[in-house]
Amino acid sequence: MSAAASAALRRLPTLLLVGAAVVVVALVMLPLAYLVIRVATNLDRAFDVLGRERVLELVWNTSLLVVAVTAATVLVAVPLAWLVTRTDLPGRRIVTVAAALPLVVPSYVVALSLLALFGTRGLLQQALEGPFGVERVPDMRGFLGAWLALTISTYAYVFLLSAAALRDALAQFERPATVISESPDEESSQAIRAVLLGLRDGLPPKGLT
Repeated sequence: MSAAASAALRRLPTLLLVGAAVVVVALVMLPLAYLVIRVATNLDRAFDVLGRERVLELVWNTSLLVVAVTAATVLVAVPLAWLVTRTDLPGRRIVTVAAALPLVVPSYVVALSLLALFGTRGLLQQALEGPFGVERVPDMRGFLGAWLALTISTYAYVFLLSAAALRDALAQFERPATVISESPDEESSQAIRAVLLGLRDGLPPKGLT
């Protein structure tokens, strides 16, 4: 077998992978391409629809929901990640597993559960009505319900990413700190310089991890 044929065989898996990727991307982009073509052929109609008051209201509500869910997930996930990685919280592993459980629950199941719990004649209202005479609980329909359901369904992603980042930071900077505290002045100076250069460049301190 010639060298050219051997090189071609070695490139074959790469070419097949690239071809499969191109096909998948084309299939994914097909609906978007259809929408672009339809809009391009009816620009006046498209602008008329986009300018409707109802559409603008939906865009505003969606944007507000995105901001609210993002803020809530960060406020919940980052402190929780710090607790399980940087403190001696009892049962940290159990807390970590429990905090990641929403990943296995579909968001529509979370939404239906909230409705069953807080909805009209829901489980919570029925449980409180007898002993306390409660006839109404917070309504989970609308913005409040969507915000709570999406926060519960998505904060675990931020939690896992934050926990991983905090563990990396723990490995990258606490060892240099130990070197600085125990080594002679010259070695300490080199360690401090490595840490500062790593922070400046946004990279881990070279030679210290």
